[in-house]
Amino acid sequence: MGMPSETSGAAALIQAVNGPPLEASQRQLMGRAATVGLLMRNGVNLVVALVTLADPDSLARRPGQLLLAVLAGWSLYRIATRSHRVAVLAVDYVFVLAVCIATPILVPDPGFYTSNSAPQAIAGTAVVSFGVSLGPRITLPMALGVAAAYAWGGAAVAGWDKVGEIAALYYFALQWGAASLIRFMVLRVAAAVDRARTGRRAAELNEQVTAAVRDYQREQLALLHDTAASTLLMVGQGASLPPRRFVRAPSICPRRCGSPERGRCGWTARAQRRLSPPRVRR
Repeated sequence: MGMPSETSGAAALIQAVNGPPLEASQRQLMGRAATVGLLMRNGVNLVVALVTLADPDSLARRPGQLLLAVLAGWSLYRIATRSHRVAVLAVDYVFVLAVCIATPILVPDPGFYTSNSAPQAIAGTAVVSFGVSLGPRITLPMALGVAAAYAWGGAAVAGWDKVGEIAALYYFALQWGAASLIRFMVLRVAAAVDRARTGRRAAELNEQVTAAVRDYQREQLALLHDTAASTLLMVGQGASLPPRRFVRAPSICPRRCGSPERGRCGWTARAQRRLSPPRVRR
């Protein structure tokens, strides 16, 4: 699937979940961020699922292995299609919640939270990928949901009295804050680019309008000059011209000659007398 369709789909997704439309550069950058987040999230899910399934020392039970196998197939499908529809994004989020809640059948070890695990890697990557590509109004509830699901699954293994010792819960908050800050900075840069582009286009348009007006004035002046020159040439060659042709044009005759209603310019009057037929005395 080509980049233009991916970007347009991501832009539609961003506009659907974030509300007000974004500018051109913001849509483009956020579309790319959505694609990067999709690849990062599903790529990590695929790798973690395959590694856990291939590890002979894995503690995952049969239902947990089945869940990871389905997750691997879904992640492979998402990487291949790279769809940005809201429905498939919701399925991604449901898989993350399912993995967090399924901690007891994936890592049934009371001390699982002291080291990295498959649920922690999947949940942390999801928080970052969602936080970069979507707005904070959407990703904050999503991050809280991931943390709650992870705490629920961890409490089922280690007990509720150990939930406060699960460091990953605090890391989720840091990861969401860092991802949201990165998104905010990217949007600010994109907004500055849009403003600079708008100013440049306005300046170019003004310059084009000024040049067009200047060319038009030059063309009219040249046309007026050619008309006056051809008329004077015909007068100099003794051509017979109707007197009304010499009625003063305000753009040619000096202003001291007066208005066209009051009379004619001196040179037009002399030319008219010269062209008038001589009077024969009887």
